[in-house]
Amino acid sequence: DDTKAQLLVGGSEDTQVGAAGNTTEIATSEEEAVATEADTEKEEDGSEELLDEQNTASSEEESNETDETTVLCQDDPDFKFKGYEDFNCEYIKENKPEKCNKLHDGEKVGVVSCPVSCDMVDECVELQESKVDAALENALENNETLSNTTSEEDAVVTNTTAEEIADVGTENADALEGTEDDAASDDTKAQLLVGGSEDTQVGAAGNTTEIATSEEEAVATEADTEKEEDGSEELL
Repeated sequence: DDTKAQLLVGGSEDTQVGAAGNTTEIATSEEEAVATEADTEKEEDGSEELLDEQNTASSEEESNETDETTVLCQDDPDFKFKGYEDFNCEYIKENKPEKCNKLHDGEKVGVVSCPVSCDMVDECVELQESKVDAALENALENNETLSNTTSEEDAVVTNTTAEEIADVGTENADALEGTEDDAASDDTKAQLLVGGSEDTQVGAAGNTTEIATSEEEAVATEADTEKEEDGSEELL
């Protein structure tokens, strides 16, 4: 009975521990689910805020562009149709609305000079936008032309520099050859001078030897003459 009681108590404790563990796991899973849902909501809110900011910025840019274009599309206070005094935008609106479609300095009056009075602001905005686009295209073409011109100029400068370097190299080679030729010429002259000096010395030595031999022969002849004279005297 005691053993059974202990087993029952132990089993009850294990059951309680297991139940407590399950409860803790369930609570943890619920907390994680709540945290994940909160993070998802934050991400969605952040994405919505980012989209709202981008849309707002885009709308502001479009509004600024529209405002700038609209500012350009106002009645010209100095406009005078064909130069007539008081023939301005207000006069055309009240008395001559058909003049809105007439040309003034090559451009339609209602679009360029009197868009508000002629109710042609939309046409004026389109014209101004087309002018801006044309100006941008022209600027891009000029930049491309300038870039191509710069590249061509750089190529010409590079070729010129290469040719100059080649010319300088050729001049240096010619100068070096000339220096070598001059040195060879100087060596030849020195050799000729040395050879001439040696020949002169040999010739001088030969002349000295011939002079000495002549003097010796003269002395011998004189001695023979003296002997002959002495012999003759003795004979007498």
